[in-house]
Amino acid sequence: MSKSVATADIPSRNAVANSTAFNNISSLGIGNTLPDFRVDDELLLADTATTLIAPPPLSTFVRPPDIELDFGIQDLEAQRGEEFDQYFGQSFTRKVVDPENIRYALYAMHRQVPSIKPAVVYLSSQGERVFIRVETADGPPIKLQSTVATEPLASNSDEDFYPEEGSPPQTSGTRDQVESESDTRDVSRSEVIEQVELFWREVQNPESSNYLEASKQLYKLLIAPIRRELRAKYPDVNTLLFSMENGLRLIPLAALYDEEDGEYLTEQYQLSVIPRFSALDLRPSDLSNADVLAMGISEFRNSEEYAPLSAVPLELKLIQSVWSGGDTLSHSSERRARQRSRFRANSNATLANLRQDRREHPFQIIHLATHANFNPGVASDSNIQLWDTTLPLNPFQIETLNWNNPPVDLLVLSACRTALGDESAELGFAGLSLQAEVKSTLASLWYVGDLSTLVYMMEFYRNLRSPETGSKAEAVQKTQLAMLSEERLKQNLRELRIIIRTALNNNDRLLIEADGSQSLTETELQGILEIDNKLSGNEDVIIKQLSHPYSWSAFTLVGSPW
Repeated sequence: MSKSVATADIPSRNAVANSTAFNNISSLGIGNTLPDFRVDDELLLADTATTLIAPPPLSTFVRPPDIELDFGIQDLEAQRGEEFDQYFGQSFTRKVVDPENIRYALYAMHRQVPSIKPAVVYLSSQGERVFIRVETADGPPIKLQSTVATEPLASNSDEDFYPEEGSPPQTSGTRDQVESESDTRDVSRSEVIEQVELFWREVQNPESSNYLEASKQLYKLLIAPIRRELRAKYPDVNTLLFSMENGLRLIPLAALYDEEDGEYLTEQYQLSVIPRFSALDLRPSDLSNADVLAMGISEFRNSEEYAPLSAVPLELKLIQSVWSGGDTLSHSSERRARQRSRFRANSNATLANLRQDRREHPFQIIHLATHANFNPGVASDSNIQLWDTTLPLNPFQIETLNWNNPPVDLLVLSACRTALGDESAELGFAGLSLQAEVKSTLASLWYVGDLSTLVYMMEFYRNLRSPETGSKAEAVQKTQLAMLSEERLKQNLRELRIIIRTALNNNDRLLIEADGSQSLTETELQGILEIDNKLSGNEDVIIKQLSHPYSWSAFTLVGSPW
């Protein structure tokens, strides 16, 4: 089911340097990875022997950089920034970029990571309409506004999206008086939110396909007009970065379904949710040989509040095995993993160790297999549960973790839960990478079952480790495509059975920690035996459950896709 992703031809280097865009782009983190540049003979030349990254020809821009800025983007970026500043109670000061900065940044990133051809999608609403703006590296923005009904119409609902021609948005009436009001009507924001909430509820039932109706409607409303325009004007775009307003930030985008082509959105594009473009750290990351700090808790001291996560030791072991290059629980694989990474479970997964481990070694990936909750209220009401304490996600506590020096490339939270319909919870989830000062976060929107999480993480870390994977967003996409592939799922289930049986036959020794080995507790053993028994059941039923969007669409990449 996986499809090859087209890559655009590299644009000509014979371009006049856009010095304004380049000077401003350093605020996005790109300038720290490029050599010093100077303008010479109408070329942007590198002063060192590194790969040249020239801006696109000015002819591809909407206008030269000295003309008045497009304040639509500045307003959207400023509005997004104010929302997160107020929620977290601090100012994330970044230069508010204009469209030229965004286009140049997208162009530069494509030159550094050719497998990615990105576009930024802004979703917002005003009055009775939803507005969409798409920025690419190659030309003018795509501007759309909706007049499509959420109920199926006799005509193709995609045609009810029209490019915005600069005129003020209408908040009433129809765009074509020939059509009767009974055939088409404006879509209010509340109707969109209603579809989102219906989709959210239904997709979490792995035994049902009722989610498909809302999934199709949301695709028609939010994605189909974008895809049509991109295919016509910028067909090489393969990565979408979504900047969305409250009410939309928690959509499991990957599971939106294109009824016409019979594909999920993840089969069409790599995806990332961003707080705002100007807050991204766009320096590319090569995580194929990164060091991992993985912590997990299976049994909680305050067990009345937190249910056990009995498969956590197995989750850590899978990461250890995949990251060391071993398919089974061999001693040599364990030694290699131990040299490169660190694994801690239960009583060793403490706040002090989380701080100290990162202080001692600049782990690029931090994986926390424990309860994390994005709750209504202020930022400190959301938290990550450690063995000895609840870590509130407020600026003071996060700062003590030393995740920004140097920046953590990827934070993985595999057992998250987010309150849908609450603005503050949405801001907490979408802004975690911003607050934690990490480049990207992979977190689940809802609790996913043990077996689904195990298979997902096995596949994700395998893809992340592969030198053929160009970015974190591509690793997520490949993982989701694997969850939709019957052949790939069968292979992963076979490997999982081997790892479980080897672990259970190895004197219950499952995890090699930094400070010694750890045996399974009774709760962990029972939980893993339950998974083993489940794997002995009807494989067709298991594969059907694992391929359901419940099992894979909850895991959302937030922040930089690179």
